[in-house]
Amino acid sequence: MQVSELIAITKWINSEIVDKQVVHNYKQLYNVLNQNTSRNQQIQPFESEKNTLIETIKNINLNQLTKDQLDFLNKLNIAPYVGVEGVTNIEDILFINVIDISTAATKLNQIITAINQGIQKSKQIETGLKCCFEVDGEEENENIVMRVSFSGDAAMNNLSDLKSWGSIWYEIGRGIAMVHNATP
Repeated sequence: MQVSELIAITKWINSEIVDKQVVHNYKQLYNVLNQNTSRNQQIQPFESEKNTLIETIKNINLNQLTKDQLDFLNKLNIAPYVGVEGVTNIEDILFINVIDISTAATKLNQIITAINQGIQKSKQIETGLKCCFEVDGEEENENIVMRVSFSGDAAMNNLSDLKSWGSIWYEIGRGIAMVHNATP
């Protein structure tokens, strides 16, 4: 992962997770479920909180992130709780544990803790990078950066393979450069 990608993912976490109040919405649902575990309290419906949370996390766009940024978001333990996967997790927690509200509340609390820890790590990274790199300005990059991963039959085992794959990748790179009106 490049430094610019790391800076971008910390900004993304601030705008998509913190600013959209993902943790707050998880807490709202947790609070109602936790309150429903008390024997002397009247059971409160949580449909509104559930729908608000699902709508919030469903609208988080993970498609704008690179593969490395997604991997990093997984390492921060945030990715499983946002987007389509996050909606699936919430539905699993609420429908599988429909009788056991206490377990559902506990699992939601674990998610809240995991997301908060991920946000804290992101803030630490952002703080650390601010002293060394320009974090506020958008990077003007006129070069096209492309990552290529080789797997399966695309592996290069000898120099002949390198020569034949090299010409193929030259044509691919040339085509990409031409699409962006750049020189190969």
